[in-house]
Amino acid sequence: MKKVKSLFAILSIFMLITACGKSEPQTMTLSFESNPTTGYSWTATQNPELFTITDEYIENEHEEGMTGVGGQQVFLLLPNEQGTCEITFTYARSWEQTEADTTISYTVEIDKNKHIKMLSSKLAGGDDINSIPQIPKPVIE
Repeated sequence: MKKVKSLFAILSIFMLITACGKSEPQTMTLSFESNPTTGYSWTATQNPELFTITDEYIENEHEEGMTGVGGQQVFLLLPNEQGTCEITFTYARSWEQTEADTTISYTVEIDKNKHIKMLSSKLAGGDDINSIPQIPKPVIE
């Protein structure tokens, strides 16, 4: 009986330690000012492809009947596997790729538990570069 109790206690401690070591994967959310009524929108590319990326456009509140209202394009990134990648967001018209396009890049690392760590960010090029006061900071949860 003592052996069974001891074995049960050891097994319980092992299960508790193992459960504490596990955690839920994190997500990364980024929000960019956008106005698709001008034809411009943000697109995301990644190298290598370690995330599943979805986005949603949320129009700013406005009076009924107003046109040309901007809003926020919100990206949700879910890690699929461990590694390091660069994610580049480009603000452009899909039908015209020019050097005037604004790009914001983030280098991120995903660990084995799918936790996300931002390593660096940079803003490059574009006519609208001066309209971006700072690089949007990701929300990692």
